[in-house]
Amino acid sequence: MQTRYCALCLLPLLQGVIGINHAQAQRIEVDLAELFDGPVVAGANTTYPPPLTLQQAIDAAVRTNPAFAAREANYDASKQNVVIARAQRLPTISLVADVRNDLQRSTPDPFSPTRQVVGSLEATQPLYSGGAVRHGLAAARYRAESSARAVEAARLDLTLAVASAYANVVRDRAVVRILNDSQQKLSTILAATRARFAAQDVTRTDVRQVETRLAFAEGDLAAARASLAVSNERFRQLVGAPAGRVESYPVLRALPVDLPSTESAAIERSPALRSVRALSDAAEADVGSARAAQRPRVSLGVSTTFASTLGSLANTPVGNLDRSIFGSTVFARLSVPLFNGGATTAATERARAVARAAKDNLTEAERAVRADVRAAYARAQMALTSARSAAAAAKASRESLNGVREENAIGTRSVLDILNAEQELSLAELRIASAERDLFVEQATLLTQLAETITE
Repeated sequence: MQTRYCALCLLPLLQGVIGINHAQAQRIEVDLAELFDGPVVAGANTTYPPPLTLQQAIDAAVRTNPAFAAREANYDASKQNVVIARAQRLPTISLVADVRNDLQRSTPDPFSPTRQVVGSLEATQPLYSGGAVRHGLAAARYRAESSARAVEAARLDLTLAVASAYANVVRDRAVVRILNDSQQKLSTILAATRARFAAQDVTRTDVRQVETRLAFAEGDLAAARASLAVSNERFRQLVGAPAGRVESYPVLRALPVDLPSTESAAIERSPALRSVRALSDAAEADVGSARAAQRPRVSLGVSTTFASTLGSLANTPVGNLDRSIFGSTVFARLSVPLFNGGATTAATERARAVARAAKDNLTEAERAVRADVRAAYARAQMALTSARSAAAAAKASRESLNGVREENAIGTRSVLDILNAEQELSLAELRIASAERDLFVEQATLLTQLAETITE
């Protein structure tokens, strides 16, 4: 990268002027190279990470981003709630065994066993629960669906964040190149102006004007390099790897041709909206579950019992009284709620209020999707217009600069005119870099709102 080599050319000067040693110079080389290309190894084996494509960066972020991993873990947890809800309609089987052995008694009773085992095996099958199981299972499934759509929405949000970080790196590197070129041109103009001042062809004012512009350019370049460092670190934070030598924007997928079709597709496909819709359906199912608590419950069961004195009554005064007892029972259980202080009614009303709030949240989410699509579409159109106007301005500024230089050579233009023309060209190029970044990000935003992969 041209900017890197310009920065590294200062190393011999640093060694000669301020007396840093070779190891310190290598450390500075590493720091400067990291600013533009990512981590390197100093010395003869210096290497630079290869440029990541946008899709590679997105895939790496999905694999390594901890926030996205947490979303996936929440989805795994929500799937288990479906299994738990389904278990409520399946039979339950329990085994209970109690073994007792008396070590010491104050008044021995020859007819009381000192060892005993008692056990029971019971199976119960729910037959009717007033709809509680059915509604509870539906609510669990809706919430699992909402969590799945939330994972999809998180993936799209991460995709857009990576695309924005990628675009910021490309833009900031372009800005650094433009400002670095501007600084070099101003340095050349300053050297030429000083030579002409020595020849008494220009005044000291002309020299001071160039020096002022050069000082501003150096400050702008330092700020641009700092901004680039921030963009590189943001990219590394999301992706877990440096951007490498990315220099241009990838080709994005085609968008719908007009706003109405884009808006309709976003409403239909938006995973965030589908997640909220599933939560609304789950809240409706919760109303049925709460209402079911007012209804009777019926279950059918079978119980088998076993008891044995384990030989502890074999030698009683009246003979062997040891026994082993088996018994089986079939039972039906009816539970009818009669009065619980109004708790069931209050729980039902609470569930209805939550369901109304969920519907309102769904309406708000749909409005937000529509607003976001319209805003992104408008910003994309504005960025496209800005990019075109900036390109036209850059072309005109370039031609104007060439004309000013020629007129300055024959004495009809001043050095200030050249400086102004150079500044206009730099501003136009900076606007192009900014507009291209904005256009790319807004197009990526629209694609993520359509739940589309953004690259071809």
